[in-house]
Amino acid sequence: MVEPIKENNEELFPEESSLIIREILEKHSLKQVQEDGIEKFFNLKTSEERKKIFDDLPGSKIAQLVREFYLGEIGLEELPLALEKRLNISKEKANEITKDLKEKLFIISGPIKKERGETMDKFPPIIEKEKIKKEGGKDIYRESLE
Repeated sequence: MVEPIKENNEELFPEESSLIIREILEKHSLKQVQEDGIEKFFNLKTSEERKKIFDDLPGSKIAQLVREFYLGEIGLEELPLALEKRLNISKEKANEITKDLKEKLFIISGPIKKERGETMDKFPPIIEKEKIKKEGGKDIYRESLE
């Protein structure tokens, strides 16, 4: 699975976002364009060509816009026009995709307010290793499987 985007070692949006974006691509008839691009990607030899194809994938463009939203570089009201331009789709389809992103992805967490150092409190709390040690709890992710 693709790692979530991080800014200064801080997760910007959850891991399941790639699954949500894939679902949106399928719902809005962009899945085939994505798959054709991925096929081209694997048939290319140079990293420059691969990067260009990867950046042109509809899923990559949506993910980039989601990242821009979380960083506060683009507002929710600007998102439909940006989707329309970057994906070369109709205004109606761009509005539908924005609605889906709002309902399925943006409810999980909100944008990071970089200028004020605030974050939305919709990420689940992260239990730090030191806290686990101090409280005598077990880190279930680090326990050996028996």
